[in-house]
Amino acid sequence: MKNLTTIFFILIFSVVNAQNVPILKHKNVKVTKLNILNSTYRETNLSISPDGKYLYFFSSRGEQTWSSENYNTYKGKSQYDGDIWCSEKRNGKWQKPKCLDKIINTSIGEDEPNISPDGQSLIFQSWRYDYENRPYYISKKIGNKWSEPKRFGKNITLFFKSETWAFATDGMSVSPDGKKFIVACGSDYGGNLNFYFSKKTNNKWSYPRPMAINTGKDERSIFIAGAGQTIFFASDGYGGYGGLDIFKANIDDDGNCSNIINIGKPFNTEKDDLGFIITASGTEAYFIRDGDIYYANLLDIDNRLTPKPTIIVSGKLYDCEKKPVEANLELINMDKNKVVGTSKSDAKTGEYSIVLPEEEGNYKIVDTKKKKTLKKFKIIKKNSFQKIEINIEIECPNSAGAGRKG
Repeated sequence: MKNLTTIFFILIFSVVNAQNVPILKHKNVKVTKLNILNSTYRETNLSISPDGKYLYFFSSRGEQTWSSENYNTYKGKSQYDGDIWCSEKRNGKWQKPKCLDKIINTSIGEDEPNISPDGQSLIFQSWRYDYENRPYYISKKIGNKWSEPKRFGKNITLFFKSETWAFATDGMSVSPDGKKFIVACGSDYGGNLNFYFSKKTNNKWSYPRPMAINTGKDERSIFIAGAGQTIFFASDGYGGYGGLDIFKANIDDDGNCSNIINIGKPFNTEKDDLGFIITASGTEAYFIRDGDIYYANLLDIDNRLTPKPTIIVSGKLYDCEKKPVEANLELINMDKNKVVGTSKSDAKTGEYSIVLPEEEGNYKIVDTKKKKTLKKFKIIKKNSFQKIEINIEIECPNSAGAGRKG
């Protein structure tokens, strides 16, 4: 009874305050439909690597031999079951998307991809015939292939098994540090959904609980942006232009949100606008309108749209012969003796990437297997996005002394 009372209070509190939300005004922002990514079918639930190089998304197009026809309908048109697709940006242009292979996709429908900052882990939804582990899975990249998906979190799976009404979802996001999980779910995909939050502590996910940003109306399409301190979401419960509008809010480590704002035109219209994602630099955004993917350059906007300042520490690991090295890395704030980020370098390229909130101090990158410090450096606060490139040459076998600096 106590939990029901709390949920009821949250919903009433949110509805009462739903209309007191400021709307941003931008000077000169244009949105463009990305025809190279879109099809005649529905696209939604975007996920972008922090560097803006890879875009993952759901599509219900049926170009694969395993796809199921007449799986459902969207705006009166029959759709296939849906799969996860990916496009790479080369020389500033998105390439024709490719469907991930049958390790990830099935004939039952996969959705809500979430790529890790280093590109080495993919979290996604699937209602495959795996009743003990569904609906959220994680797959690791091994070379150019994905590993067999495993259950993402025991309590998250238990939530969907125990809360029998929670069988409809539309949007999931995991923070770059892998410690926050938010999903939009409910009893009817065509009805109102709400957000549920789970926190990872001591390598264990908590049982998802309703969030106070829920309005009692329709909440969908969540994205944890930047270094995990900002969210973008869609709702029709906070006023605006009509239909679902896109909103931004700050979020703390326990899922409490503040400073909710409507991100304004041209992102929001009288139509359903949702699925907003943004690169860590805050210069590019993508979103969904009428089942299509749109792009916006954010160089001339109200700066309240961008997430809190974020830092990307990235580069390559290689040996003395310049061959890529695969390793598990930790980024440690030495002043606080705290791990602030992790990454696995790519076996094929040696590339690694770690996203963290801007915090001035002394840091080090550590090879967790060898328990060896690879690089020390300092971060200086600039109150803006920073990309710090650190290439590291690993000491070769039988060589004396430390490896040369990259």
